[in-house]
Amino acid sequence: MIHFVKINTEEELLENWLDPAVPHMSMCFQQTKLEQCVIMKGQTYATYEPLELTETMTWSTINGPVTVPPGIYFVHPNKEDI
Repeated sequence: MIHFVKINTEEELLENWLDPAVPHMSMCFQQTKLEQCVIMKGQTYATYEPLELTETMTWSTINGPVTVPPGIYFVHPNKEDI
């Protein structure tokens, strides 16, 4: 499911955010330029898709395996329901 976050500047598109439940990973927006963003009701929105797991997954990292249970991860704190 695509999530929307209202933004004002192109610099905001460079943002990465973390989820403490999924170490050694980060999330970013799908757009890199303002003209790629969605305009709705005069507002500019960047989009992203959170990590949605329906079953437990394990990743190998340089720091050892990471196991994450089912759930939705990397939800941006400023997500808006549109």
